[in-house]
Amino acid sequence: MKLINIALKDVKIVFRDKMALLILLAMPFILMTIMGMALGGLFSKGPELSKIDVAVVNYDDGKVSEDFIEEILKGDELSKLLNVKEMDKKRAMNLVRIGDISSVIIIPSDFTSQIMKNKSTEMKVYGDPGQEIRASIVRSITNAYTNKVSSVMVGVRTGWESLTKLGKKTNLTEIARYIPFMINEMIEKDVEDLVKIEEENTSQKESLSSMQYYAAGMSTMFVLFSAMFGADSILKERDDKTLARLLSSPMKKHSVLGGKLLGIFIIGILQFTAYITATKLIFNVNWGRSIIGLVLLPISTVLATTGMTIFFASIAKTRNAVGGISQIFIQSMSALGGSMFPTSLLPPWLRFFSNFTINKWSMDGFLSLMSGAGVISISKSIIVLLAIALVFFILGIWRFSYE
Repeated sequence: MKLINIALKDVKIVFRDKMALLILLAMPFILMTIMGMALGGLFSKGPELSKIDVAVVNYDDGKVSEDFIEEILKGDELSKLLNVKEMDKKRAMNLVRIGDISSVIIIPSDFTSQIMKNKSTEMKVYGDPGQEIRASIVRSITNAYTNKVSSVMVGVRTGWESLTKLGKKTNLTEIARYIPFMINEMIEKDVEDLVKIEEENTSQKESLSSMQYYAAGMSTMFVLFSAMFGADSILKERDDKTLARLLSSPMKKHSVLGGKLLGIFIIGILQFTAYITATKLIFNVNWGRSIIGLVLLPISTVLATTGMTIFFASIAKTRNAVGGISQIFIQSMSALGGSMFPTSLLPPWLRFFSNFTINKWSMDGFLSLMSGAGVISISKSIIVLLAIALVFFILGIWRFSYE
C-alpha cells in the first residue's frame, strides 16, 4: 500500500508543476501541428501509394520470363505500384545494399526452358532490410507468380502421367510436342487472375497522413521525456535526503524505488491516454481499429521508458548531469527512431542503429495499427520493447546507489 502512496504522491507533484505539464502535454501538440503541416508533402500520397523501386536481373531470354516482366511487373495494374528497372546483377545488388531500391529479382538463364520441360526452377528475391514492407510486397508478387506457374506444371505433369498409363493406345510422342504450348497457354490465362489477387492484397492497407505520423512520433518522444523528469525526481529526493528518510522507515529499499518507478509508469500511461484522446478529437487522427493493440503498445512503450528512468538515475551523479545525458539520449533516439522524420530518409548504416531505439519499435507498432493492422502484426514491436525495458531495469537497478 505504501508503494502505491509513493507513486500517487509523485503523480500529484508532476501535475502541480506547470513547467512539467507544459513540456509533457502542451509541447507535443504544438510540434504535431507545426511538423504535420510543414512536412505534409512527404505523406500527401500516403506511404503505401508511392511507387516501389524494383530491379530485375534477367538471365533468361525465353517467353515465360518476358511475360513475367512485361505482363505482370510492368503490366497496367502493377505499374501503378512498381517502378521496374532491368539491369545487371552487380549494379542491382549494390543499389539494394545502399537502400536506393527495395528489392532485386533474379531470373535464372534456364527459367523458361526448365518450365517448358516441366522441370523445377526458381527466381531469387533480395530485399533491403530497411524497406521491409516494400520488399515483402515484391516477394509476395513474385511468390504468387511462381506458385501459379507451379500449379500449371503440376496439372500438366498429372495429365501426362495419366496419359502414360494408357500405353500404346495413345501416341505419347505426338502429345509431348504440344506440352510446352499447353504450359504457355495455361500460364497466360492465369496472368489476369494473378494481378487481381495482388492488387487486392496491396490495397487493404490504409494510407497515413502527416498528422497521423507525427501524432505517433511526438507522443512517443515526449513519453520519453517523462523518464527524464522521473530520473530528476529520484536524484532530487536523494540529494534532499528524502530518499534516506524513506529508507529509514520499515519499507524495503526496492519497495521505495518501486513506488517511484510506478509513479513514472502511471504518468506515462496518462500521457499516452491524453495524446490519443486529444489527437482523435482535435486532429481527427485515426489510431486504428485494434483496442487491444492500443492498450498493449502504450504499456510496453511506457515500461521501456520507465526502465530508462532508473537507467538515467543510475548513471548520472547529479541532477544537472541527468538533464544533459537524458536530453542527448532522448533526442538521438527520436531522430534515429523516426519520431522526427521517416527512417527511410536515413542512410542504411544509421537505419541499422535505429533498431536499438524505443522510438523505432513504438513507431512501427503505432503506424501498423493506424494502417489497419491488428494486434498480431505488432507483436514483434511489443516483444522488443519489453526486452528493452528488461535490459534498462537490470542495468539501472544494478548500478543505482541509494546514498
